[in-house]
Amino acid sequence: MIRFIILQTAFFLIHVNGQKLKKLKIDSPVKFEGDGTFGLCEDESGQMYYFREFENKGTQCQKNMAIIKYSNLINETGWAFVEVEVSTRVAETYKQGYVAGYIEGRTTRDLIRLHLSNTVEGYCNGAEQFCEDLTKYLIENYRWMQQNIASYPDNHYWIQVQHVFI
Repeated sequence: MIRFIILQTAFFLIHVNGQKLKKLKIDSPVKFEGDGTFGLCEDESGQMYYFREFENKGTQCQKNMAIIKYSNLINETGWAFVEVEVSTRVAETYKQGYVAGYIEGRTTRDLIRLHLSNTVEGYCNGAEQFCEDLTKYLIENYRWMQQNIASYPDNHYWIQVQHVFI
C-alpha cells in the first residue's frame, strides 16, 4: 500500500514540476459528464480540441485523432468502461500513445479526481516530515531521470521513460 501511495505521490509531484503541493480537498460534489462518445480533433494550426457526442460533430472535425466510448457503471458493476480508438492519421507511435492517454484522462478526469481524493487527501497528516523527505527524494529522482533522458537520447530504455513525461 505504501509503495502504491508513493507512486501516486510521485506522479502527482512530477506533474506539478516540484512545486509545493496544496492540500487536495473536494468541497463540492463531483458532477460527471456522463456516458457517451467523445472525440479529439486537431484543427489546421495543430491545436487539439475535445468534444462530446462525436457522431454529431464529425463534419466540424478537421483531423480526427481519437474517439472514446465511455460508460460509467461503477455503482452497478464496480467498473467504468472505456474504449479508445486512435485514428490511423496519427502516424508517430509516441503521439498515438499521447492522444489515447489524453482522451482517456480527459474523459475520466472526474474519476481520477475522486481517486486522488480517496487515496492522497490527508496522507501527510501526522507525517509531515516523511512527506517533506519524500517530496525532496522524488524531485531529485525526477531530475536524475531528466538528465538520463538528455544524456542517452538513443537508448531504448530512456526513450520509453521519456514517453511517460510527454
